[in-house]
Amino acid sequence: MSNEATVNASLSIESTELKHRGYPQQFRATVTGRLGPGPGAIIVTPSGVDVDLSEFTNPSLYEVRNLDLTNLITIGIWDGTEFYPLNEVLAGEHYVGRLSRYLGTSIESGSGTGTYDTGTYTLRLKSDYTNVNAYFGAFEL
Repeated sequence: MSNEATVNASLSIESTELKHRGYPQQFRATVTGRLGPGPGAIIVTPSGVDVDLSEFTNPSLYEVRNLDLTNLITIGIWDGTEFYPLNEVLAGEHYVGRLSRYLGTSIESGSGTGTYDTGTYTLRLKSDYTNVNAYFGAFEL
C-alpha cells in the first residue's frame, strides 16, 4: 500500500511589517511500518533528554508537542559532548516533520558520498529553565 498518511501545512503572517499568506498544502506519504506513535510523553529537562527511538528500525514522520504553558523546548542533535540546536517549540506549540533516514550517523564530507559512523548521535530535547512536559510521537517508515 501507499499514501497512508495525510500531512497538512500552511503558514500565514500578518503584522505591521509583514504580510504573507501561505496556501494550505496537503500531501500523502507512505507509511509501511506498524510501529508508532513512540516514544510518547517525555519530561524534558534543562540538561536534555534523548528521544528514545530504539523501537524503530526507520523512524520517519513525527509529531512534537510542547505541553507547557510557559517554557520552550529545543530540538537538537547530541553527540555525547555537544548539543546542536535545530528547532524550537514554544509553549503550547506543536509541529509535524520527517526524521532523516540518516539520523544517528554522520555523512562523509569532501568528495565521498557514503555515510560513516564516528560516534553516537541522538535526537535530544532540552528545556531552558525547568522541567517541561512534551510529547514526541514518531512512526515507522
